Amino acid sequence: MWDPQLALDPKKFKNLQLKVTHYVTGQAGSSTTNTTSTLAIYAHVFDEKAVSPSGYLMNKEVKAYVIGSSGSFEYTDMPTDFPYRRIMLQSLYVGQDLSTVINAFKLSEDNDKRIPFDVSVSNHMKMIAPEYGSWS
Repeated sequence: MWDPQLALDPKKFKNLQLKVTHYVTGQAGSSTTNTTSTLAIYAHVFDEKAVSPSGYLMNKEVKAYVIGSSGSFEYTDMPTDFPYRRIMLQSLYVGQDLSTVINAFKLSEDNDKRIPFDVSVSNHMKMIAPEYGSWS
């Protein structure tokens, strides 16, 4: 939010909301097992500097679903209402990394007329490790 060109300008919205998802049933988040749990949200703002951002970067969950049997696959139609800067995959399987749950992923345009990437998750994790660090 400190980028003057790609900052969130709240004046451009009528009903700006912040959604926070909290893992309440987990040991770290449950008020019955851990009474010292807190949540803090900070915003970096332009104090005295007048800015006119041309846009902002938005995170959006495109799809959430329960994975089927081993070897199954799922097609997801990607929304075309905003340009993409980055596509990220996430899976939750306690004690395991992403490649345990997802084997490979492919981005296809117009029924495979163009395929920007078709890669195994383990190879993808190796490619992005210099930027994000490695997973263990």
